[in-house]
Amino acid sequence: MKRILNSIWFFALIIAIPAILLFPPVFDKYKLKLISKDQRTSTASTNYFYDLDGDGKLEGIEGFGTPQGTLSFQTFSNEDRLIEQYNFPRSYYSRLSNLFFDDVNENNLLEVYGFTINNDSVFLNWIEPFNLKNQSYSSRFITTISTARRKTLDIGVKDLLFYDFDGDKQKEIIFSIEVGFNLFPRKIFMYNVDTDSMMISEMLGSNLSYLSVMDIDGDGNPELLSSSTASHNIPDSAQVLYKDNQPRIYVFDQQLRLKYPPVEFPPGLASSVRYYPVSNGHGGLTVFYHNYSSYHPKTFVTQVNVKSSIISDTIYLNPGNQKQIFIFQEKPDEYLVAFNRGKIYRIDENMEILDSIDLKFTSNHYFLDAFDIDKDGNNEYFVSDIDGHRLWIYFKNFRKNISIDFDEPINSGKIITPVGKGKILVQTNLNMYLFEFNLNTFYWMKYPGYILIYLTSVLFIWLVQVIRMRQLKEKYELQNQVHELQLKSLKSQLDPHFMHNTFNTIASVIKQGRNDEAYDLFVLLSKMVRSNLENTNEIYTSLKGELEFVKDYLSILKFRFRELFEYQIDVDKDVNTELKIPKMLLLIHVENALKHGIRNLKRKGFLRIQITKEADFVNIEIEDDGVGRKMSKQINSGIKGIGLNTIKQIIDLNNQKTRNRITQKIVDLKDQNGTATGTLIALKIML
Repeated sequence: MKRILNSIWFFALIIAIPAILLFPPVFDKYKLKLISKDQRTSTASTNYFYDLDGDGKLEGIEGFGTPQGTLSFQTFSNEDRLIEQYNFPRSYYSRLSNLFFDDVNENNLLEVYGFTINNDSVFLNWIEPFNLKNQSYSSRFITTISTARRKTLDIGVKDLLFYDFDGDKQKEIIFSIEVGFNLFPRKIFMYNVDTDSMMISEMLGSNLSYLSVMDIDGDGNPELLSSSTASHNIPDSAQVLYKDNQPRIYVFDQQLRLKYPPVEFPPGLASSVRYYPVSNGHGGLTVFYHNYSSYHPKTFVTQVNVKSSIISDTIYLNPGNQKQIFIFQEKPDEYLVAFNRGKIYRIDENMEILDSIDLKFTSNHYFLDAFDIDKDGNNEYFVSDIDGHRLWIYFKNFRKNISIDFDEPINSGKIITPVGKGKILVQTNLNMYLFEFNLNTFYWMKYPGYILIYLTSVLFIWLVQVIRMRQLKEKYELQNQVHELQLKSLKSQLDPHFMHNTFNTIASVIKQGRNDEAYDLFVLLSKMVRSNLENTNEIYTSLKGELEFVKDYLSILKFRFRELFEYQIDVDKDVNTELKIPKMLLLIHVENALKHGIRNLKRKGFLRIQITKEADFVNIEIEDDGVGRKMSKQINSGIKGIGLNTIKQIIDLNNQKTRNRITQKIVDLKDQNGTATGTLIALKIML
């Protein structure tokens, strides 16, 4: 195991996993491509795609209000060519601008339905755009809106149901008109086109929405279901059944009469309910309740039996203070509940939370729609920010997404429209954008790409190890050079000829009875030996230590050769004598000056050592008045010295280790006639 953990394959895995997680989304399954951008007819226009003529191809329909005040729509071929424009009779009203489509007369041609107004009256209009035999408009008066409380209209129709409710093989058109401060009517309407008959529910007082038809009690006859929002704007004097702020679920029979008492939920001005049929039995609904008011905030999911109004199996959600709720039915028995700040739950009809996700939005977002655009069996989720300038498309489990940025806000109406497989239409306030989901070419390179990332990590670690081993090798070689130079330095200091001659001198002095002089000479030699032994492993010494070593060396030689030379050492007071320099930096040059320069003179020589300080460096000069290097080579031909080579290596090593850099210059001194007068060693030590 230890061997595995220390291998490059394991370390590469540690690098590769974060790299894969942080890698740009080049391996996403789909990429989004803009196909076209078209200017909308008006800022209030809405686009639809239906097969109006039954030929298997979608036509485009754009509905809008004209400057003349009519509700109109244009039809386009699948090549995006304008076919025709249709204008419904009477006046356009913005909250009644939606168009609806169905083949009620079952002739394989779709009708287009829309609502218009005339003063306080609401009309339902329709036409078959592709019925060449009948291009006339049909229109039906629906109801009058009460304007006693508010003179301007405040009405809307969310959706139309087309369903054969009474079993006569003719579809009825079912809808509710929602009103605000106009008060009335708050009813459900069911219109039979074939018989031109209208059936209307009683005045309940609630705004009825989310209409659906199902056999909720299993008696073989369909019922019409609806939920209501709070009815707080109904005055106490109004003659209606319900004028409190409790949301309810209503069940109507085929004559639009209440079949069972409404199922009531906790009151709240900001409360709402959504319902879905339970898939495993009759009479059951899965109901989502949400109330974001500051007094009674509450969100729960429950199951309801509409026959008995029994509420059971309730689970409470905790989205925090998130005002808006969005519900999508994923499967017949599974739901996705999302909130505007990104809290998401997946819940089944057994009242179990299957999953909980938090996208942690810092501002309000809108979950606009969910549908399976790529037909892979999983929904994609369309989410916009509060400003409407960015649209996200989230994939399964919300772990991956694609985003689109727009220069203008997304339209607040019908925003996202699927246009066949892999295509969506996005409407902004000014333009219509058609996008296509394309299979990403690099998607199939996903796992080979991950393997490549891993192998690249292996190669990277291998290169790092190679570089590291090379550095270690250089380090060890450098250390070996240091040890070798230390040995050379030690060998130079313990020159056996110097030691032998000094001991002979001491013995001679003792024999002559000059004991005090012998003692002084012995002390100097022992001091040099002790200094050498105490610093055997060191290649650096202080300038002060090196000068003392040189002085002891010169004192011994001066005793032995009294008439050979004189010497002088001058050190400026500004010089820091604790400055670290390589050992033997001065001694080797002094030794060479005496051996090769002064010793070959026929007169007494002179050796000068001068140390001065300038701004950024210390100057060291070692000068002799010997025969010069050229003459010395002739006299000492065949003798190979190691002193200068050793000190050169020491200086080079010092400069490689980036200590105080040292430069060395050797000058051959000559008189005016060109005759050698000695040698000057100039050393500069950078501070």
